[in-house]
Amino acid sequence: MAVAFGCVLLYMLGPAFLSTIEMKSLDLRFLMRGRRDPGNQVVIVAVDEKSIKALGRWQQWSRSTFADLLGKLDAAGARVVAFDLIYSEAEKGLTRQQADELSEVVAGYPELERFVAGSVSGDEVLRGALKGREKTLLPLVPDVPVGTFPREMGPAAAPPEFVEDAAYRLMKGDESEYPYIEASELGYPIRALGEAATSMGHIYAYLDHDGSMRWEAMAVGYDGAYYPPLGLAAAREYLGLKPDDMVLDFGNCVRLGDITIPTDEHGRMLINYCGPERTFSYYSLSDVLDGNFDENTFKDKVVLVGATALGLYDLRVTPFSANMPGVEKHANVIENVLGRNFMAWRESTKIVDMLVMLGIGLVLGLVLPRMGSSYGAAVALLFMLAGWAACYIAFSSYGLWLDMTYPTLTVIFVYVSVTSYSFLAEENKSRDIKRIFSSYVTPKVVDQLTKNPELAKLGGERKEITVMFSDVRGFTTFSESRSPEEVVARLNEYMGAMTDIIFKWDGTVDKFVGDEIMAFWGAPLPQDDQAERAVLCSIEMVKSLRKMQERWASEGKAILDMGIGINTGDMVVGNMGAEGKKMDYTIIGDSVNLGARVEALTRNYEAHIIVTEYTYKKVMDRARPGYQPLTSQDFKELDSVRVKGKERPVTIFKVNV
Repeated sequence: MAVAFGCVLLYMLGPAFLSTIEMKSLDLRFLMRGRRDPGNQVVIVAVDEKSIKALGRWQQWSRSTFADLLGKLDAAGARVVAFDLIYSEAEKGLTRQQADELSEVVAGYPELERFVAGSVSGDEVLRGALKGREKTLLPLVPDVPVGTFPREMGPAAAPPEFVEDAAYRLMKGDESEYPYIEASELGYPIRALGEAATSMGHIYAYLDHDGSMRWEAMAVGYDGAYYPPLGLAAAREYLGLKPDDMVLDFGNCVRLGDITIPTDEHGRMLINYCGPERTFSYYSLSDVLDGNFDENTFKDKVVLVGATALGLYDLRVTPFSANMPGVEKHANVIENVLGRNFMAWRESTKIVDMLVMLGIGLVLGLVLPRMGSSYGAAVALLFMLAGWAACYIAFSSYGLWLDMTYPTLTVIFVYVSVTSYSFLAEENKSRDIKRIFSSYVTPKVVDQLTKNPELAKLGGERKEITVMFSDVRGFTTFSESRSPEEVVARLNEYMGAMTDIIFKWDGTVDKFVGDEIMAFWGAPLPQDDQAERAVLCSIEMVKSLRKMQERWASEGKAILDMGIGINTGDMVVGNMGAEGKKMDYTIIGDSVNLGARVEALTRNYEAHIIVTEYTYKKVMDRARPGYQPLTSQDFKELDSVRVKGKERPVTIFKVNV
C-alpha cells in the first residue's frame, strides 16, 4: 500500500512528462476508436491551393470576393456562415458614402462611373453582404500569454461595444475560484465589418505541453468579460437561440439551451474529434464562387470558411493528425455541441483514478507475495490489460477519460517492489541458511538448501533421523601425558579426517564435544537412505582411522582408537539456543540419547561400530540384491540390552569392518 500511496502522491504532483504520456495514451484511444460519422450539419469552404491558383495571391484578394461568397451561400440556403479569417485591418478604397458622392459628380461619364464603382473598398462590399443576411459570424483573436492559468494582467484596452456584445451575458458561480484562460490583448475585426456581423467568437487554439490541440477553451476572459469560441457561437446561431440562452457556469459547464457542455475547472472542453483532417466535407472556395456544387450542398448547414493552403500556416496537431486545418477544429466543436457528443474529464475524475490506484495496491499487495515471480508477472500483466481495456471502454462507450498511465505505473511499481522485497527476503534467508549450515554440512547440501530454502525448517520439526556418535578411546590418558600443542594437533588431524568422511556421505555435523563427534542424517535435507549412509560412513571412518594408526605407529606416535554408535528414530530437529545470541542447528530427543548410550557400549563389546535394531531394520528394508552393498552378512547381533530411558530391551548389532 505504501507504493500505491506514493503513486497517488506522484499523481497529485503531476510531473509534466507523465502528463504528456497520459495525453499520448488518450491519442491512442482516439486512433483505436477510429473515425466516426461527423453527420451533415457542418461543411467547410476552404481557401485552398486550388482557390489561390484561380484567384491569385491570397494577399491580393479583395474582401468583395467574400461578399460574393456570401451571396452564393445565401442563395444555396446556408443557415449559418462563420469566417475563420481575420479582418483586423481596413482594405484600401473608397467608402460607400464617398463612392455615392463621386457617382453624382461623374454622372454621364461612363468610364468615370465604372472607375468610381471599381474603387469602392472591399470592406464596404463585404459589410453590405454581412448586413444583408442573418447568422454570419466573424472571429476574435485573443493574445494569451504562455504560462499557468492564474495570470496577473495589466490594464486592458476596453474593446468596442460590438465586441462586448459577443461576450457571455449570463454567468453563474464565483469566477474568482476558478482560473480561466485570460487574454492580455483581444484582436477583433474592423468596425465596419464587426458591426455588420451577427455575432463573433474567439479562435484561440489551446495547446498541451506536447503542442497538440485537444481542448477548446469555452471561455476566454478579457477586461472582465468572457467570450465563447467561434464553434459555440455558430452552434447557438444554428439552433436559433438568443445570447441569453448561453450560460457560463464557472468551474462546471456551459449551458446552451437544454444542452449541457461539460468543462473542466478551467473552462475547457475536451474535443471529441471525429477523425483526421478532411473527415468533414470540404469545398474549394473557387468552386463555390463558380457555382460548382449541388443545390443541397449548403442548405440548412453551418458553413465554415477558413484557410487550408499550406502557405497560410493554419495547420494544427491533433490526436488524429499532425496537420489538421484549424478551421476543422471549429467543425469538430460544432459537431460535438449539436450532436451532444462530449468527452468528460474533470478534476473530480482524479478521485476515481486515485481510488483505482489504491485498490490496485491493496489487491496486488495481498496477492503477489503469495506467488512466484512468474505467476506474479502474469497477474500484474493481467491487471494492466484489464485496466487498459476498462479505460478504452469508458472512453469509446461513455466518453469518459480515465487515467491509464498512473494505474499502469502503480501495477509496475507494486510488482517490482513486492518482487524486490521477496528477492531480498530470499537472499537474507539464503544468507542465514548458508551461515547456519556451512559448518554443519557439505557445500553441495548448502547449495541445495539455498536454492530450496523451504527444505530447511529452522523453527523445529519432528522427523525420522539417524544419529551417529563417535568417541576417541583412551583420549583422557593420552591428553594427560602430552603437551597441549601435541594434543590439539593430533585431535585436529583426527577430527579433520573424520569430518571430511561425514561430509562425503552427506551427513550433518552437529557438534564436537572434546574428542566426540556428533553427526546425523535425514536433516536438513530428507534422505531415504539415511541409515545406510550413516553405517557406510562409519565403516569408512574406521578404515581411515586404521590407515592413520599405521602411520602413527611408523612415526612412533601413540595409537588412538574409536567407537561409533548409531541409532535411527524420531527426533526433534531445528535451530535451538538463545535468540539473537547463540543458536545451533541440532537434534534432541530420546532417540538421540539412545545413540549416545550405544556408543558407550562399544568398549564393553570390543566393537568399533554398534547400531540399534531400529537402524538395522532400516538398512535391511533396503538390502535388496543389486541395490546397495550392505546385507545381513555385514552385521552381527550382539545382545539385547536395557538402556536408561527404555522400558524394553533394545537389540544391538555389531558392524563388521
